[in-house]
Amino acid sequence: MIKYLRPVYIYTLTFTLLFCWWFLAFRQSLASQPEMIVTDVTEPKNLVIQEKVPLSSLDRATLHQALCGDIDLMTRFISDWDLDAELLEQSGYTHINRLPRADFLRSQQISRILQTYTEEQLTEARERYRAPFIIDDSGAPIDLSNPYQAVIPQTFLSAGIAMALLEPEHILALPEGIREQESLYPKQQTETVPHTINRFSLEALYSSTPKIAFIAPYSQPGLIQQLNDQGVQLHVLHGTQTTDAIKNAVKQIGHSVNRPLKAELMNLFIDAALLHLDNLRLVHLTVQPDFLILEYYHQFRIPGTRSLTSHLIQRMNYQLPDIGMNSYEGQWDVPVTEEQIHQYNPKLLLISTTYSKQVIDRILARSEALLEVDALKNRRVVIIDDATQKTSSQLFVLAYYDLTMALLR
Repeated sequence: MIKYLRPVYIYTLTFTLLFCWWFLAFRQSLASQPEMIVTDVTEPKNLVIQEKVPLSSLDRATLHQALCGDIDLMTRFISDWDLDAELLEQSGYTHINRLPRADFLRSQQISRILQTYTEEQLTEARERYRAPFIIDDSGAPIDLSNPYQAVIPQTFLSAGIAMALLEPEHILALPEGIREQESLYPKQQTETVPHTINRFSLEALYSSTPKIAFIAPYSQPGLIQQLNDQGVQLHVLHGTQTTDAIKNAVKQIGHSVNRPLKAELMNLFIDAALLHLDNLRLVHLTVQPDFLILEYYHQFRIPGTRSLTSHLIQRMNYQLPDIGMNSYEGQWDVPVTEEQIHQYNPKLLLISTTYSKQVIDRILARSEALLEVDALKNRRVVIIDDATQKTSSQLFVLAYYDLTMALLR
């Protein structure tokens, strides 16, 4: 018997030795691979609240789709978030935010109108709810007795809002460069608009017969003159770097293009989304995070008080750090040195940039001063999309989402 079992022992021992050798070699190979310093908000952290509070799910892609004008999604999110707030309150959480009851009911009423009315009923409803006139940001009154349905949005602000409120056949041209920002403005949305404004020939402009154009104080004088010569109504919109200013732009454009109800629903959705993100932060952050937010192009900079990012950070009841001798007041951004970042020594570092996390990782790794910062030593560096932080349409809610998710890491 021993003679027959001996080969079995030998084969078993050989197999065990080979398995151990490959296991150790594989582990050593993994250990030799360098770890990334940075992460980004496209890799969301799983948020777990007590089992007794099963909250609705929220992902960036679906939120983006709702902000692009999906009425069904906006309605469902508003309803889900109101229920989430009630569940949190009943579970003992304090300072939970939600839409006022009248606003919540108004959102559901508008949704039913938009989704159940016939085209004839919708036309009558728009006539009832549309303002008779509106004052644009230059102070000029605009008569709205006849709706404007052929639109030229000359700015990214007006284009983003118009694409969310209007059917594509009503938008005649888009500003140059907007088609390249596919992460914000999906191709299926922009490719249905035939023309680009800066390449719009005089002949194409006349043949398209626009009725209203949304312009900025910096719009090209030549284009404005062409529009004036054709009798196109000009609607001036100034830069918008606060949530209230953006919501006002949504309202103005909504009434001007005869979509007052959808514009009102969009603004209620914006309010509900911001409040829901505030609730997530209040529930998950028991102490104020020790963080620093930077922008990076060719050097590191801190957002100034004129920036949308600064406004969103202040909405969270956080303040920009006091670094260096430069004042943030009235600035878009302020340069900061690596030594100043090292001295501030945040435990969490947010970097808003258009560069990939691999590029930023290499930049951080070659700086001795930055490698000593706690955030880098603990690998708590998060990349957020700079184009999103710079957007000034209703899509700014994505910027708030990115900041919130970064702080919850």
